[in-house]
Formats: sequence, structure tokens, C-alpha cells
Amino acid sequence: MKIQDALLNYFRSVAGVVQAHLLILILVGCALLAFSCSDDVFLDEVLTLPSTGTSGYVASGDIFIVSGGTVSSAATPYPLHKITQWSKSGTYIRTIATSTAPTTTFFYGLDLDPTGANLFFTVENVDRVETVDLSTLVTTTHLLDANLTGATIRAMAVLSDGGMVVAESTTSIEKFNSSKTRVTTNFPLTVTANINTIKRISGGRFVVLISGNPDNPRVYNDNGTLATTISGIGCTTNCDPYDIAELPDGRFVVSVQAAAYNSLELFDSSFTYVGQLYKDTNVMLVPGALAVLESGNLMVCSTALNTCEEIQITGNSGTRVGSQAFISDASLMRQPTAVVVAP
Repeated sequence: MKIQDALLNYFRSVAGVVQAHLLILILVGCALLAFSCSDDVFLDEVLTLPSTGTSGYVASGDIFIVSGGTVSSAATPYPLHKITQWSKSGTYIRTIATSTAPTTTFFYGLDLDPTGANLFFTVENVDRVETVDLSTLVTTTHLLDANLTGATIRAMAVLSDGGMVVAESTTSIEKFNSSKTRVTTNFPLTVTANINTIKRISGGRFVVLISGNPDNPRVYNDNGTLATTISGIGCTTNCDPYDIAELPDGRFVVSVQAAAYNSLELFDSSFTYVGQLYKDTNVMLVPGALAVLESGNLMVCSTALNTCEEIQITGNSGTRVGSQAFISDASLMRQPTAVVVAP
């Protein structure tokens, strides 16, 4: 692989038509030297021409989406249980990870470390957290711990203090410090089922969003102490808040999946309710995973329509960008559970 890597790096350094000629030379050379150029990852990365931005294979603004959940890929409609990478304009780049047999292997949670160098995701069966080194696209196991063996590992987040919180079941959240040692002070956190998302926010805090009752989103300090609960939407039970995004101006948006809402709700920087930001069930049905795009616009993914929309925010209201979904390809992205954007 060292020779292949050297060839790949050389190939990236040229442009235009020369790239095509070099690809032919590389393949011919590999055949002559009996290299294993049938290696799927190697050929995929040569043909895809990885970006040379933030971290080798990632440019600032690139988008990562988990298509997963708690349902087998053998079910109908089938979740894909894969992680895909998209450009900031919504163009497919590559598939980062794909679940294979058994059908009980699920993907769910996703996060980037604050530098954007590593991508982390949760895997059910065997319950663990995997990491992808975005300078090499090599995947390794980050956390494999007996305390992560609850029923259906779900969301996770990398915290500002270098630690990691993981929903090891529908109701329990474990924390591990930067040395991967389990934290037992104030952890594990126990909340009402079902945990949908855990999201790092500013101020050394994270937010837990659940669909149980009461289902107000809970804001915790990184040390596990409760900072506040978020209220103000027209309901405090059966609202089914799924995700939260912190806007560039410090305000927050919460996606709410309850049938009576199917909306994005806006809060100020102190979590005081401002009002409904956006609602259109023809465009955005069962809004779920949220992320702020490099442009400052909001990306929201629908678990019902299997699409992701771009929403421009002006004042206290949102407007759909364009007349078509920002990302819509059921062969690559189906039942999105989490989305992150490279810094």
C-alpha cells in the first residue's frame, strides 16, 4: 500500500487531461508490477479525485450524513445504514462506511471532532464507536466498552472538553474523557426514552433531545450537570423534538416531528422561545437531523421524504432555497439520522 499511496499522492498533484493519462499509466504499472490495484478503496479514491481541503479527503463545508436508525437494512422500507460525504453544494463525493452482515448491525449517531480531523459514528452489534481518520479514510474502533452494551446504541457527541458522550441505550448516556476513560461523576445520565440526538453547543455544553414525556430538550454542562431545559413550544409532551442547531448569530433551531407541528422552531441564545421558523409539510415532512452549512443557511433532513433541504433564515423566518431538495437520492441517503458539516 505504500507504493499505491505514493502513486495516489502523485496523481492528486496534477490536473486536467494529465490526470486521465496518469490513471492509465498507474493501472498499467500496477498490472506489470502485480500490485493489488483491484483494492476497492484505492481505485475508488483515484477515480473520485479526493479534495485537498481541510483534512486530506475533506474540504471545509463538506457534509456527512448517516442513513441509519434502529431498523434492520433488511426491513421495508429499508434504511441504508451507511455514511456518505457530500460537497457544500450538495454533490455526492463518496461513501465513507457501509454496514454489512449481519442485518442487526446498525448505524445511528455521528459527529466530527472540533478540528474536523476525525469522524466518529456509533455502531450497534457489536456496540461501539468507530472513527474515520479523514486524512487517510482509515476506520478504526475508538470506543469498545462493556458499558456501551445497552439496547440499541444511538446518538453521540464529541464535547468541547475533549470527552465524548454516547447514548448507549434509549435512556442512558455514558461519558468518556479524552483518554477514553469512563467518567463516573454525574454520569451515566438517565433520561426518558427515546434519545434522538445529542449535540455539542457553545459554552462547554451539550443538548439531549428525546421523544419521551416530558420531552423538553435538556441542556447539560460538559461535566454532566443540568444547565436548563428548553420550553416554549405549544406542547411539552408528544412534541418529539429531534435535533438542535446553533446558528451563527447564537440563536437555536429545534426540529419538531409531532404531526401537529412538523416544523422548525426558533429560540434565542438564552433558549427563550421566539416562534415558528419554518413549516411546509410538502417540502419538509418529519424534520429530523439539522446542521448549519458553510453559507450560514440551515440544512434539515426528513426521515419521511428521505431528503435534505436548505433553509435560508432572514430575521425570524425561514425560506426554502431553490425549488428542489438540496440532497435527494434514495440510493445513497435513506432515513437520515444525523448530519455534520466539516469546519
